[in-house]
Amino acid sequence: MVGPRLIKTGIAVSLACGLMSLVDPTKGLVGAGVSAALMIAPDEHVGREWARNQFLAAFLGVFTGAVAGWLLGYAPWFAGPVVMVVILLYARLGYPAAAIGGVTNALFILEHADLGFLFAAYRFTSSVVGLIIGWLVNRYVLPYSPARAADQGKQVSQVQQVDQVEQAV
Repeated sequence: MVGPRLIKTGIAVSLACGLMSLVDPTKGLVGAGVSAALMIAPDEHVGREWARNQFLAAFLGVFTGAVAGWLLGYAPWFAGPVVMVVILLYARLGYPAAAIGGVTNALFILEHADLGFLFAAYRFTSSVVGLIIGWLVNRYVLPYSPARAADQGKQVSQVQQVDQVEQAV
């Protein structure tokens, strides 16, 4: 079903990818698009939490991937230990929800270890651009409305009541 979150996701991804393609059409679109899509939250509180997780995912993942790439270069067998380090970092910091984003960023950077810290900085920038655009779209385009959420909750409750009556009959 096409609803506000789906529409906002499409707008945010298009804006983030479009903006990054103006800077460099050959890289960074995925990071910006994924970050923008992940920022379309169901409410303001969740959006702030997701923003923090996305920023941490981008920063620690890119940093770990860049350092590992610089020290080890790229070889497929290094990917496993690097992923383990990233997951441990997020677990120790108390942000396990950001681990998958961090792993993704680290692997992108590690795969392009030959491009060095400049690629890592670009990748981090594209993720942050996507994060900011996603947050702005989520907040200002078809903004979250507590009244609308309450109405949707009532509709769900009514549907659940009908289901319960049908099951009882």
